[in-house]
This record gives sequence, C-alpha cells and structure tokens, in this order.
Amino acid sequence: LKSFGIPPKRTFDRALSMATPLSSTPDEIRLQFNGDGLDYFKIWIANTFLTLMTIGVYSAWAKVRKLRYMYRATELANASFDYHADPIKILKGRIVAVILLGLYSALGLVSEFAQGGMALLVMVFVPMLIVRGRRFHLRNTSYRHIRFDFHGTTASAAAAYVGLPILASMTLGLFYPYVVMQRAKFLLGQSSIGDNRFAFTARTGAFYRTYFLGLFALAAAFVIGGSLAGGSIYWADQEETDALALLAIACTAFALALIYLAWTYLQVSVTNLTLSCLRCGEVTLRSTLRTFPMFWIGISNAVMVIFSFSLFLPWASIRLARYRIESIYVRAPQGLDSMISSTQEPSSAVSEEISELIGMEVGL
Repeated sequence: LKSFGIPPKRTFDRALSMATPLSSTPDEIRLQFNGDGLDYFKIWIANTFLTLMTIGVYSAWAKVRKLRYMYRATELANASFDYHADPIKILKGRIVAVILLGLYSALGLVSEFAQGGMALLVMVFVPMLIVRGRRFHLRNTSYRHIRFDFHGTTASAAAAYVGLPILASMTLGLFYPYVVMQRAKFLLGQSSIGDNRFAFTARTGAFYRTYFLGLFALAAAFVIGGSLAGGSIYWADQEETDALALLAIACTAFALALIYLAWTYLQVSVTNLTLSCLRCGEVTLRSTLRTFPMFWIGISNAVMVIFSFSLFLPWASIRLARYRIESIYVRAPQGLDSMISSTQEPSSAVSEEISELIGMEVGL
C-alpha cells in the first residue's frame, strides 16, 4: 500500500492485479485507478465526523465527495471520469425520503391496514423511482466532459423488477438467471454516453451456464464444508479435549472460507460475463476478474477492518476498487474520440434517494 510507504509494484495486491491474463490487442486500453488509501481516509473520516455532527444532514455532501473522488481516480486513456451531482438536490431527495419513512412508521401506530396501503402505493411507484434514480445518477456522471444518460422506461423497469421476479418465484428460482440478465440489459443496455447508445449482447444460455457452474460450486462447498465442520464439532463434543476443540474451530473456519470462495467464484463469473457483453458502437469491454485475487482481497479486508475497529475501511475500499477497475479492458478499434456530447435535461434526485433509503440496489 502506497499510504504505508510500500511501492505499489512490490505489494501483493499489485502482483495479483498484474497477474490478470493480458493477451490484449494493440487497440485495447486498460482502465487505471489512481486512488490512494490515505487520501481517501481523510475524506472518509471528515465525512463520518461531519455527518454525525449534523445529524445526517452532511451525508448528501459526503456522498458527492466520495463518488467524485472515486470517479476522478478512475482513468481511461489518460482521461478521468467525474461526478457532478448537486448535494442540495440530494439533500432535498433525502428529506422527502425520510418524511415518507416517518409517515409509514406513523401509520403503523394508527392502522396496519393504512400502513400496508401506503407500502403498496410506494411499491407501485418503484419502477418509476428506479428509472428516475438511474437517470439522475448517470446524467451527473461524465467522461471527457461528456455526460452519460439513461433511456429506460417505467414499463421496462416494472417488467425487470416486478414481473420477472414474480415469475422467478413461481418457478422456484429456475427463472432467476434470466431475471439477472434482463436487469443488466435494462440498466446497461438503456444507457448512453453523449449521443452513443450502449448495447447489451448477452445470450440467455451464457447466463444459465454461468449460474449452473457457480451454484454447483456453491452447493459442493456447502456439502464438503458442512460435513467437515459438522464432523469435527461432533467429534470434539464427544471427546471434549482442547485439541479437538481447536480442530473444530479450524474446520469451521475452513468451511466458511470454502463457501465464501465458491460465492466469490459465482460473483466474479457473473460480473465478467455481464461487462464483457456490453458495447457502445465499435467500443467493447472485457472484464478479467479472477476468483482467488477477489477472495484474498475480501478475506484480508475483512480481517484488517475488524482488527482496526473499522479504521482500515477506506484502504479496504481502495484495494477492492483498484482491482475491480483495473481488471476492465476497453477495446476501441476506431478510438474513443468518436463519442460526442448531447444536451440533457436535469433529473430529480428524489427518486434516487428514496430508492436508496428503501434498500433497492439498481446499480452494477
């Protein structure tokens, strides 16, 4: 870690990142991330302190500062991304979201029927909230001063986030890979940069193969890890010796690590497939995340965050962001200069903040 005086080329994380198979073509560009743990720590500690001191009011400015730092630290072809959202608009959105949440809680004290009716009313507007929130976020994101945009409709959001999940539940999850693919197609395929629209070219069979392999690995990890941990715990309970108790703890830790490894494999596989199916004209992406580096970063980050009482959290965020971003390659045979800007109308921050408050994840 540079912040601890260790040159990046000599760190294990950098070695893992550089170990990503290159095999790139001359017209392929690798994203770069120049974030620094110490710089981000200063932002993080200031954001945390000011948010607490202002009883959450500063959280809107904290969000903008965080995203702006991360985006500006991300470079493609020596040009960085940027985030332009107005904290005042975000604050207004959060105030509306908090008022709605307070009203929902108050109705629960008066009538469960009224509270349920309000929840149903909010859920009816969820597709609209998703569209407007996504549009607000992308319109405030730029590359080379060119703004992104989102063209998804409320009807397509309703299909991806309401209709398809219901269908997946009716098929006992067998429809779930298709739901994931359609959501990615909605979020990514309906986006644009300037006047250039993105396209999502994934096939259903690819998502089903990816999920089949990932879920098979996860099931195997549960069986092997669960049998090993359960057997060692049963043996330790029968013998009641310190050595067997330590063995049971070690076996349980190994089982949990094995399950997390399988889960990481599934997440890495889905991410690589999703990003590698995205294109914008002649420009295509290639994601080269690998399971063991992601597993190592996740485990080591968790350990260091716990033992540092969360003070390592900014460094953990930077480590993860660096590996994820620098595993992405952009292939542009005609160069990136063909992208042109377009005029965009401002979008509301209210929808994004309501979506964030009720826990919906609409990003990738």
